[in-house]
Amino acid sequence: MIVDATDADRGLFDRTFDACVIGAGPAGMTLARRLAARGLSVALMEGGGFEFSEESQDLYKGENVGLEYFPLEEARLRYFGGASNHWGGRCRELDPMNFLPLAANPLSGWPIDKAALDPYAEETDEILDMVSAAEMPDLPLTQKTPRFHRIQYRYSPPTRFGEKYHDELAESERIVCTLNANLVDMRLDDALGTVTGATFKSFADGDPGFTINARAFALCLGGLENPRALLNCRSQKPNGIGNDNDLVGRFF
Repeated sequence: MIVDATDADRGLFDRTFDACVIGAGPAGMTLARRLAARGLSVALMEGGGFEFSEESQDLYKGENVGLEYFPLEEARLRYFGGASNHWGGRCRELDPMNFLPLAANPLSGWPIDKAALDPYAEETDEILDMVSAAEMPDLPLTQKTPRFHRIQYRYSPPTRFGEKYHDELAESERIVCTLNANLVDMRLDDALGTVTGATFKSFADGDPGFTINARAFALCLGGLENPRALLNCRSQKPNGIGNDNDLVGRFF
């Protein structure tokens, strides 16, 4: 089902979900749908509504003090479907070397390799409505001596997740998708090592907020908002969650 935090019956949240997925963009929707397909109950929380609004978008504003980048409130979209709402659809497969550490950056590299993602390629094509690699036109690169590897982009229509998956989420008996639910805090257990609850508020003045309890939590807010959310949750850890080494947000 899909509800709005502004006027929803908050009795819907008086239970412990199997998972709380925060952010209803491509990552959040995909994860929530996969978990629900496995029979799990999911709270899918979205900070915006069905459409773009200045009120929601303003929460993406921020000051950039490092390398030049687009204005933060223009580079991303904060409503149902997330960044898919302005995605151009261009895709290319990662190369194995993209996962490896770089000598010039001792903290680089992924904890997985490309082979860990390969089994999901076919499902990803389906989710993104991609033309398969086999159907792509052949663009031969003639070389006397093989020196260059041809890289060819593939394209999604592009897929707008809010449009494609709206009905599925609305009809789901395992997913409670809540719009205009803004994450304001995450609560930890007594050992400060595990998230036990996430607190949300709507845009309504004086909203006391409500807490989602779940066995597991997933931040699917994007590469900029994930660290901002962790740093903003300071009720139990003054430096933010996961930031004991002062590294959260320093790897853009």
